[in-house]
Amino acid sequence: MGHLLAILTKIDKRLLRPTVALALIISVGSLTLVATEGWDLWKAFYFTLITITTVGHQDFELSVTGQYVSAAIIVSGIAVFSYMLGQSGRILFELEFRPERRMNAQIRQLQNHLIVCGLGRIGVTVCERLEDAGVPFVCVDTDAKGVERARERGWLAIEGDCTDDRALMRCRIDSAKGLAAVTSSDTANIVTTLTARDLAPELFILARAEAAESLRKINRAGASRVISPVREGAASIAESMLHPGAHDFLHPEDESEALTFAEIHIEPKSSIDGVTIEACQSRHPGLVMVAHRAKGETHLRPQGAEMIAGGDIVIAAGGRPAITAFKLDACATEAHRDNKRAA
Repeated sequence: MGHLLAILTKIDKRLLRPTVALALIISVGSLTLVATEGWDLWKAFYFTLITITTVGHQDFELSVTGQYVSAAIIVSGIAVFSYMLGQSGRILFELEFRPERRMNAQIRQLQNHLIVCGLGRIGVTVCERLEDAGVPFVCVDTDAKGVERARERGWLAIEGDCTDDRALMRCRIDSAKGLAAVTSSDTANIVTTLTARDLAPELFILARAEAAESLRKINRAGASRVISPVREGAASIAESMLHPGAHDFLHPEDESEALTFAEIHIEPKSSIDGVTIEACQSRHPGLVMVAHRAKGETHLRPQGAEMIAGGDIVIAAGGRPAITAFKLDACATEAHRDNKRAA
C-alpha cells in the first residue's frame, strides 16, 4: 500500500500529459470507428484498445476509411503508450533507488562525524544518545532488517560488514572524528578496530569487549578505549547498593536531570573566547568546570581567574540544559548558534 501511495503521488506532468493524450486517442478513435464503420461503442473501444497495446486482432473487415483510422490509432496510440510505459518504469526506479542515493549523498557530505559499527541493543542505544545530542553519525551493520529499522528512524545507515575496508570507506572514515565498534562479537570488534586503525591512524576508536580476555586483545589492536558492558554494569549495580544516595543523584529517574559530563571545544570569536572561568560559571550557574585544557596543558579544577580562549577545551559537568546552553555559547558565530538552536 505504501508503494502504491508513493506511485500515485508521483503522477505529475510526466504521466498526466501522456495519460490525457492516450485517453483522447482512445476516445476519438472509438467514436470515429462508430461513425465510419457503424459499430457499437464497445466493439469500437475494444478494437482501439487491442490496436494500441499491439495485442493484434482478427479481421474486422474495415472499410478504407476505417483502415485510415486504424493506421492513425496504431501510430499515435503506440507512441504515446510506449512513452507512458517508459515514464512509469523511470518513476518506479526513482522510488526504489532515490532514497538510497539521497542517503549516500548525505554521507559523502559528513565531516567530524561518528561511526557506529553494530546495531544491536547497545549500538541502537548509542545512536539514540548521539541523536539526542545532535551529533552527526552513520551506522553500519550486516543485518538488513536492522539497517532498514535505522533508516525508518531517520538515521544514516549502511548495510555492510564493518570489518571490511569498503564499508568503513563508505562511512567516510577518513573525515570521521570517532568510531564505536559495539557489535555483539568480540572478534568482529577486534578486526574492526584493526581495520579502522589502518585506515585512519589518528582516529579515536572505542571498542566493546564482552570476554575478559578480549580486553587486552582489543587494546593491542589499536583501540583508544575499551568498554566492557558486563564489568561496568556490574560496577554500577555494586555502587547503587553500596552508595544508593550517590547513585540516585548521578542517575535520577528523569534523565534530563542527570549529571552529564561533556568535552567542549571553544571556537575562536565565540562568546566564551576571552572570558574567565568565574564569569563563565556565573553565566551558567548549573555548570561546574572540571578541567581546562589550553596550550597542551590540562588544569584540573581550574581557578576562577583563569582565562578561556578560542581553541581551548573545557571539561564541564552539569545538567543537560546547562551543557547545551554552554555548547551554544562556545559556537563561533551567532549564525552558527542559531543553526544549532534550530537543529
